[in-house]
Amino acid sequence: MIELDFAQLGIQYTGQNAYVAASSGSVDVILKSFTNEVARRSFSYVLDSQNTAKFSNPAAVKSWILTYDGIDEFNIQMNDIQTNFGSGNVAVTSTSTYAGVSYASSTYSGYRDTGGGGGNNQQQ
Repeated sequence: MIELDFAQLGIQYTGQNAYVAASSGSVDVILKSFTNEVARRSFSYVLDSQNTAKFSNPAAVKSWILTYDGIDEFNIQMNDIQTNFGSGNVAVTSTSTYAGVSYASSTYSGYRDTGGGGGNNQQQ
């Protein structure tokens, strides 16, 4: 993990009839050793022009991680990412990236009917 450049780590968001509303927020970094949680800390992120959430201060993340020995895994949990949906078919995909290379992604899709008495979002 010491070799990672945390400035290159990001989560990119793309949408169909949807967009990310906020340009910054917080993310929890969770450190694990043999699947057991060792530590957790919140850091801030900013959304760049490519809709990729990146650490605001990647050096602080790395410095904090280096204070722990025996870490073999870390997780990132977005705390407050907000998406706004239009009407009709909607989808939001989040993709984990490192140095511009995609490693994993997840897509939420559904149908949103905003006519009548408010929104109805159904996941497919």
